[in-house]
Amino acid sequence: MKTSSLGYLIREGFRSLWTNRNMALASVGVLLSCLVLLGSAVLVVLNINQAVGWMESQNIVMVYLKSGTTQADIDAVQAKFAQMDNIAQTKFISKEEALETQKKALGEDGDLFDGYKGENPFPDAYQVSVKDVERYTETVEELRGITQVEKVSERTEEAEAMLNVRNTVSVISFWVIGLLILVALFIISNTIKITIYERRLEVSIMKSVGATNGFITMPFIIEGMLIGLIAGLLSTGILWYVYGLAADGILKMSAFATLVPFSDVGWLILLCFLGIGMAAGALGSFISVQRYLRTNGGGVYNVL
Repeated sequence: MKTSSLGYLIREGFRSLWTNRNMALASVGVLLSCLVLLGSAVLVVLNINQAVGWMESQNIVMVYLKSGTTQADIDAVQAKFAQMDNIAQTKFISKEEALETQKKALGEDGDLFDGYKGENPFPDAYQVSVKDVERYTETVEELRGITQVEKVSERTEEAEAMLNVRNTVSVISFWVIGLLILVALFIISNTIKITIYERRLEVSIMKSVGATNGFITMPFIIEGMLIGLIAGLLSTGILWYVYGLAADGILKMSAFATLVPFSDVGWLILLCFLGIGMAAGALGSFISVQRYLRTNGGGVYNVL
């Protein structure tokens, strides 16, 4: 395609957008709404995943060592932990430290341990946190298989509940996002269809004088991409503002809440919105124009 022809088609795309600005504005509004809903779903998923990840990091397994363990045994257990790839971190709690912790927990009644003349009843232990909750049961079984381990205190039900929450959120989010993209594509396609109908005489004249389908289609594709570009920019700004208000409200209600900062994902959301918006606009325009040309493939007499 010649540079002059490309320039003409681009100008026609801009001219068409301005000439049909009412329809274009409606298209931008609808696509903007879909993108804001899409972005909101993504932000909800990101925050839920962060919360689930935090819960996973707090998923502690207590590993109690056998009585009479020596420093060599403790070192051997630590070496075993280093070989297990699903362990995030470990913390050694000596029997002396466990006794002091228990005394503090009992408060004034902690003095009862002062009169205890026997051997320290608490075992040496490790606090172990796992990386991947999906391998929780497997990791617990590995811990139980260590020779120096007497007992493993685990919370399988809580781990399975967290896993179910994460999987459910992922599945729902996938379908919601997919549905919103299809809705946006459908709306753009029908909007361009209306635009084509209003310009059917112009399209038929171009067809009658020998214009190719590609030449006729290109301005509409450019128009659709411009609609997607505008919607992408506006939806990112609106989502940024609304998310900021919502985050401030949540943080005021709960000082312990942690949310994903918009600045961490803002540029990625902008690029995705621009890509989705322009792709939806271009594809919707292409589908509508090609369908119209197949149905009304003749010349000017088809619309007279």
